[in-house]
This record gives sequence, C-alpha cells and structure tokens, in this order.
Amino acid sequence: MLTRIRRIRRIRRIRRVLLAPIVMLPVAVLVSVVPASPAAAAACSSGTGVTVVVGSNVQCVGGGGRSAGSALSARHSVTRVQRQPGFICQVDGYPSSSCVNTPPADAYWGVFWSDGKSGRWSYASVGVDSLNIPAGGWVGLAFQTSSSRTSPGATPYVKPAPRTTSPPAKSPSTQQSATPGKTAPPASTATPKAGSTSSSTPAPTATADAADEPVRSASQTVQRGSGTAGWVAAALAVSLLIGMWTLLWRRRARAGSS
Repeated sequence: MLTRIRRIRRIRRIRRVLLAPIVMLPVAVLVSVVPASPAAAAACSSGTGVTVVVGSNVQCVGGGGRSAGSALSARHSVTRVQRQPGFICQVDGYPSSSCVNTPPADAYWGVFWSDGKSGRWSYASVGVDSLNIPAGGWVGLAFQTSSSRTSPGATPYVKPAPRTTSPPAKSPSTQQSATPGKTAPPASTATPKAGSTSSSTPAPTATADAADEPVRSASQTVQRGSGTAGWVAAALAVSLLIGMWTLLWRRRARAGSS
C-alpha cells in the first residue's frame, strides 16, 4: 500500500512538471500579441509633429517649431483668461468659468512640455503662446486641484521612426552572347547615302530580378510563419504526451485496486 501511494505521488509530480509549459504557453502568446497602448499609437513619430496630451487623451499635430497654444488649439477648444491671455482658462468647456480673471491655485490647467528626447515632463514657466515646442516634442495639460503638481496622464517618450525599405539594386543587363557555331556578319564598309537614317538600337531586355522578387517575398513569408507553427506543433505534442501518460496511469491504478 505504501509503495502504491509513493508511485501515485511520483506520477503527480511528473504531471505537474509536464503541465507547466502548457500553462505558460497561453500567457506567452497573449504577451506577444498585445497591441501597443493607445498613447503609443496616437503619438507622433520620432522627430515629426507635436504630440498633444490633455489629461489622458493623446493626439498628434503635424509640423514642429510652433507655440504650445497653437498646437493645443489644433486639437482642442482652448479658452484663455481675458486679462492674462497667456493663461488657459478652459479646455473643451471645462471648467465652467467666466474666464475673466486668473483661475485659483487649486483649480487651473497646468501646462507641461517635453523636447521628445528626455522622456519626462517639464512645467512651463511662460505662457502657452510664448512656449515653443520643437518637432518631435510634447505639450500637455493637466488640471490641478491642489498645491502639488499633477503631470499629464501620458508620459512622453521617443517613438521610433517608421522603417523604410529601399528597393534592391538591379544588376545591369548583359548583352546576349552570339550563338555557338555562328559567326557575326562582317561590318559593311559602304558609306551611307545622303538622306538615309541610322537604324535604331534595340531595346534592352528585362533582367531576371523582377521575376525573382515574388519568390524571395514568398520565402520570407514562410520563414516568418514557421515560428508560430513550431510553437503550435510543440504544444500539441506535449498535450498528446500528457494525455497518453494520464491514460496509462489510470489503467495501472485500476489494475492495482482490483
């Protein structure tokens, strides 16, 4: 009886070891297919445009070297303080105010900016119309409700520029060699008559590079897809092995109990 209990415990330990890769496989697949965050998708490419952040809303404004006020107004309805136009009173109608005087220190829109390289926000010390944002930079607004400053909801970062693929260089076409066994006709020594025109040069033939491109693209596609197929095949093989092991163990357990 004691030997049977030890055997069952040993089989359970083996099952746990074999099941561990199967349990972790869905997690790895989910991590690999999780899309980029909305902030990453909406931000401007590296070195281009100005990324505008209001709260947690992220948008891209084309062009650079513009004032923070113009970049914000390009994506949001911005109302300035009448007596101090450098201050922002409302953004998209919030908060409700007459916008005559400067808002209080516990209810105002704080202006932040980043050059797109440091990866952090800097609090603006000038008005929105005097603050120039470089190309690839960020400008953000965060509503302040206390003396401690609250940064915008998205952190500035350097977004990599999209990759550009250059077309493959084509090798110059070579002239066709003469057919073996045949000699070229001798060149004519007669002088051309007046009014006659020279014969046109035959058009060069296309090289085989264009025909090779679909084959290269297809092979690259197969190589990219082979990685996923290998994961699936490995998972199925391990699952089949576990099923066979479990079935064998149950049969032995039934035979031992009978």
